[in-house]
Amino acid sequence: MEMTEAKIQQDIVKYYNNTYCLAHHSPRGLIMSIPNEGKGELIRTGLLPGASDLIVFLPFGGIFFVEVKTPTGKQSDKQKDFEARIKKLGYEYILVRSLEDFKEQLEV
Repeated sequence: MEMTEAKIQQDIVKYYNNTYCLAHHSPRGLIMSIPNEGKGELIRTGLLPGASDLIVFLPFGGIFFVEVKTPTGKQSDKQKDFEARIKKLGYEYILVRSLEDFKEQLEV
């Protein structure tokens, strides 16, 4: 069964919340999804096409932006532009293709 981007993202959010964001974790991490598709009013109120799928706030310091793709998925030009802008601002940006990929990059 091929994994969809949505399923991979759900697995990542569940893992991160259960590993770093429970009430007994101190400090608690934070993970959030970013709606990044839409038109008109959504764009005028701040939606940014190409923005990463997730932003992760690490309990041990740091913030990184996560783009989720299937093993064969490719970034759009807007996603590549967002990645470049994030990196120029000094933040971490990672592209992951599975929960295991996310876990490995989180530990680096």
